Amino acid sequence: MLKLVLDLLFPRQNILLSRSDNYLTYNDIFSFESRFKKISPSQSKYINSIFVLSKYTNLVIHDLINRVKYLGEYSICESFSKALYQKIFIESYIFIPDPDIIVPVPSDPLRIIQRGYNVPEKISIELSKISKIKYANLLIKNTSTIAQNKLSRKSRLSNLKNAFSINDKLNLNLSNVEIVWIVDDISTTGSTLTECAKI
Repeated sequence: MLKLVLDLLFPRQNILLSRSDNYLTYNDIFSFESRFKKISPSQSKYINSIFVLSKYTNLVIHDLINRVKYLGEYSICESFSKALYQKIFIESYIFIPDPDIIVPVPSDPLRIIQRGYNVPEKISIELSKISKIKYANLLIKNTSTIAQNKLSRKSRLSNLKNAFSINDKLNLNLSNVEIVWIVDDISTTGSTLTECAKI
């Protein structure tokens, strides 16, 4: 009931829609130029591929990412998850092996305090619900770092050095885990995903 009231007061819409109950319409999702990002030889030691739902330059995505990251509209993560599910599991024109586990990129400790939630975690939780694939906060971020988008390509790797570690409190049995999806909200050079994959 509360969700219906909130949707009435604060409609889920993007900048190109006057009315929507899901932030993203099927036409929006269908129009996204989903693709595999090119990875470097050094990245390929740790990751097989980086799948991108949409270019950040897409007006709708740009608007929604800014709103979820800076305006507290975390329900947008649900729409991102549904869009990922649509592109990977339903349309499936790109083959991506199903994972054994979904792992969100951990949030910077300071940003969790400021924002109150971790965007990749919210997306991972929703994607896990839809796909019925286990999700876990397998990684933790040890220290605050400078936001990656404020750094040059060269500085990004040194900024993340020793920033992540395994979350030992989980006590998960990972002996049968072969395929891991690491989920992040934005990927520019892929350095964050690579560092997480190394761990």
